[in-house]
Amino acid sequence: MPKMTAERAVATLAEVRHRFLAELERFEDAMFFAPPPRGGWAAAHVVEHVARVETRIQQGARKVLEHGSDDRPSWYDPLLKLPMRSGVVQFVRVRAVRGADPLADGGVAGMSRAQLLERLATVRAATIGLLGETRDRDLSRIYMRHPYFGAFPVRDFLAWSAWHEERHRKQLARILGAFGAR
Repeated sequence: MPKMTAERAVATLAEVRHRFLAELERFEDAMFFAPPPRGGWAAAHVVEHVARVETRIQQGARKVLEHGSDDRPSWYDPLLKLPMRSGVVQFVRVRAVRGADPLADGGVAGMSRAQLLERLATVRAATIGLLGETRDRDLSRIYMRHPYFGAFPVRDFLAWSAWHEERHRKQLARILGAFGAR
């Protein structure tokens, strides 16, 4: 896999965000906050979750960039990433990390669709800003650890937000399907 540059990360994030927003446009306002008929997250919960996870990745990245990190890849990290890279993980529900589940804590209560989308845009702007700040730095030896997929170089982890968002874009399509929307 080619080295993750800031430019490549920004381009990947932009491409996936475009698809994510296009999927969200398919939701009527009433459906946006409604959980699917069999239960689970509404589109609003998905948006909040994506924003929370990307925020936590940014916070972790800033911390390791300022203070360093003891995380290093282990021999089994490529095995941990295999379900993600092979696409098998789309058929598996990964439990949300504590604090990342907006359904569990009422995280979208009192928020409008516009507020949630603005939050999503603000978080992404901060990620793009962080990538810009570190554009000329060699970050290949600074790692962050994902709770399920192992260690990533920090810039790769920032770009991983796109993979995460794409996974949840597919979830949005399933939610629409549950409502019988086309």
